[in-house]
Amino acid sequence: MKRINTFFFILLSTFAFSQDDSKIVVKQQNAIFFYRTGEFADSVITKNVSDTFFIKLSDDKKAVTEIKLKNAMFIKSSDKHIYKLSYTPGINYRLIYQSESTETLNQKNKQKALNYTVKIEPDGANTDGSKKIVIDLWDTKSNKNILSNSFIYKEK
Repeated sequence: MKRINTFFFILLSTFAFSQDDSKIVVKQQNAIFFYRTGEFADSVITKNVSDTFFIKLSDDKKAVTEIKLKNAMFIKSSDKHIYKLSYTPGINYRLIYQSESTETLNQKNKQKALNYTVKIEPDGANTDGSKKIVIDLWDTKSNKNILSNSFIYKEK
């Protein structure tokens, strides 16, 4: 009986002094996901077949990244990360993330969180007469081109 009581006491004290599970929250930074979805040829965009793109950026990249489109524009879909490319010959567009500061009440203190909304706006005319689509990802902080892709557009 003494052994059972000793074992029970040790087990009970272990549970009493054990710590809660601590959770580590990892915030993903410096991440840019930009690719086409579906089945497609390498550099050919076909209307309603291979004209959707997946775009997802981490919050630190949203603040300093701009996507410039030559002869095309992105159209939002029902999914916030999927965009349909629309061919617009002669007009350039850009996609930027505009920040909106919001206050959220935390249990301990107030925190300000940045929410980003996508803004697609015209960026001038294409004056070189080219018919190909060019998509450039720019780092606006350093004014450097991160990625550049050129495509040919076909309507089937």
